[in-house]
Amino acid sequence: MPATLRITFSNGGRAPAVHVAAVNDLPTALQEIGLEPPRRVLVLVGGAGKLAADVATELHP
Repeated sequence: MPATLRITFSNGGRAPAVHVAAVNDLPTALQEIGLEPPRRVLVLVGGAGKLAADVATELHP
C-alpha cells in the first residue's frame, strides 16, 4: 500500500500526497487519496537533487 500524507504549506494551503514505489502504482495511489479522473495532478518521478532549498522546505510535510 502506498504511503499517504498531507502537506501543509506556509500559507496554510494543504495538499494530499502519496509515495509510490513504481509508476504502475500511480492509478491506485491517486484513487486512494480521492483523486478520480479527470483531475489535474503533479507527479514527481525520480530524485529531487536539484530542487531549490526554499521549494523543498515548502514541500516537506
